[in-house]
Amino acid sequence: MRPITSPVVIGMLCLGLMGSGARAERVVGVYNIPLRAAVSNKLTFVGLPVGKLPVGSGMIDTCTANTISCTGVAWCPGGFASGGSAAGETGISTYYVEIVSGTHEGRHFYITSNTSNSLTVAGALPASGLAGAHIEMIPAMRIRDIFGEPGIGDARIRGGTSSSDADYVRLWDRGTETWSAPIFYLNDGPNPPYTWVQAGYAVPDLIIDRDEGMLVTTIGAAGRTDFSLPLVGLVVDHDRQIVLAAGYSVLGGGNGVDVAIGDAGLDPPTLLGGSGSSTADAIYAWNSAVECWMPPAFYSNAGRNPAYAWVRAGIVDDTFILGADGAHLFHLNASTHGHIWVRPNPLVGE
Repeated sequence: MRPITSPVVIGMLCLGLMGSGARAERVVGVYNIPLRAAVSNKLTFVGLPVGKLPVGSGMIDTCTANTISCTGVAWCPGGFASGGSAAGETGISTYYVEIVSGTHEGRHFYITSNTSNSLTVAGALPASGLAGAHIEMIPAMRIRDIFGEPGIGDARIRGGTSSSDADYVRLWDRGTETWSAPIFYLNDGPNPPYTWVQAGYAVPDLIIDRDEGMLVTTIGAAGRTDFSLPLVGLVVDHDRQIVLAAGYSVLGGGNGVDVAIGDAGLDPPTLLGGSGSSTADAIYAWNSAVECWMPPAFYSNAGRNPAYAWVRAGIVDDTFILGADGAHLFHLNASTHGHIWVRPNPLVGE
């Protein structure tokens, strides 16, 4: 069993957000994610256990298929659109709206534009159940927020002239079910140097979705030692909902603490059970010690002992942990496509 990860609480914030429905106090925590560098080409699957502070809030009055309207708010028009100034960040900000109460608590949608009292989002909103729910507008995490600001010597992983001599990050593409081109810190060579690049383009503002896992590859070299990637941010204080997709997905992060798979909200009917991992939905964890995938975990509902339990070469239950700062590979059947994973927050009530 891997050690349980819990945030180190570094402060309580009293938020005075523009709009209605803001929570008065929130917890900020810090995580140190271990990365190996004493040995060449070590792979680490990383998730986001924390997020950014919300920069706006409100309570939903009415909705259309992709528009949320609120009363009692006075937002800056365009402030939550891509590149909007609500966050006051260096670089280009991208925002999403998160539902923080009601039936759809924990769903999030990326904002394309906004007026003084409405938000237009990418994708379709739920057809019902949103009226009266509280919302928060949150800037998405970017490569620069996680791995260091460009141009100021703040890179938290090793830079280089290419991905062959630098540590690098890759993201999973659900559409093609392949890894992206490497993202690394260019500290020499072509223009522009001293920034995060991918396939020859500067990408310091590339967003990392709150539910997305990353694959970090560290290049071993003489004199390098294992080190930690620090992450500081808001610890989520509500349940989260994730829309699942058929095929392979890399999902990570969560609600700030490690959770045993039996307590993660993945039991059927969220995921499909079966007599083996070939028929059931399966979850894979990466074993960094030996650089290979561990046997898949799945919900056994027939055909073997034990039935009606999470198994992975035996009973899994308390031994298979979904780490707050890790990511896992999910292989889901077509029948699971569109299911909502409600991730219960074990911190609620604490």
